[in-house]
Amino acid sequence: FWLVILLFLPAILDAFKLEGLLNPMQHMIDRLLAIVPNLVAALAIGFAGWVVAKVVAGLVASLVGTTGLDKQASAAGITEGPGLSKLLGTIAFVLIFIPSLIAAIDTLGIDALSAPATSMLQKLFDAVPDLFAAAVILVLTWYVGRFAASLVTRVLAGFGADGLPTRIGVGGLFGTTPVSVIGGRMLLFFAMLFAIAEAANRLGFGQVRDLVTTFIGFGGDVLLGAIIL
Repeated sequence: FWLVILLFLPAILDAFKLEGLLNPMQHMIDRLLAIVPNLVAALAIGFAGWVVAKVVAGLVASLVGTTGLDKQASAAGITEGPGLSKLLGTIAFVLIFIPSLIAAIDTLGIDALSAPATSMLQKLFDAVPDLFAAAVILVLTWYVGRFAASLVTRVLAGFGADGLPTRIGVGGLFGTTPVSVIGGRMLLFFAMLFAIAEAANRLGFGQVRDLVTTFIGFGGDVLLGAIIL
């Protein structure tokens, strides 16, 4: 209804000879009609990107679910249930839909929105290899560290380290947690600290890397002091 009124309004103004209102109104309608094709194209691009992103996200989630990674992540305490497959599916959806959304905005010719969005997307894609490397470092360190921690726990228990606090008179210092378990947990803790420092270095987080490195040095001094005592 209002579209029809708007299109006939210049003819009405012209009939009343209201030139002062006719010219700006005609200019506005011309610009509005010029935007319509770009608007239709932008909606088509955005809808197509949304459909493709939904399909790919579903495929990624299904593929991850069939590989059994959800169970492994749940057993490792990283996620619960099918959380990992949903997370990877969401990431795939975002990586596909955001470029199509930016392309739709660019079709509208809104440079004030498309230019910074394109720059942000380029930075994100440039960071993808480093993000992947950081994730691989953290995941591998977690699994290898857990295996090494269990091995150290068994070795310390085999050497009789669990009875050492009682023999030296500090049996209540560690509570009910065996010394072998504490040793394994400390190994996993420091291994993850090293992994976090390297992941932060990959991502360019210099302050986080320096902070973790300082904490690692401080933790080493504390352990050395505990051994001396």
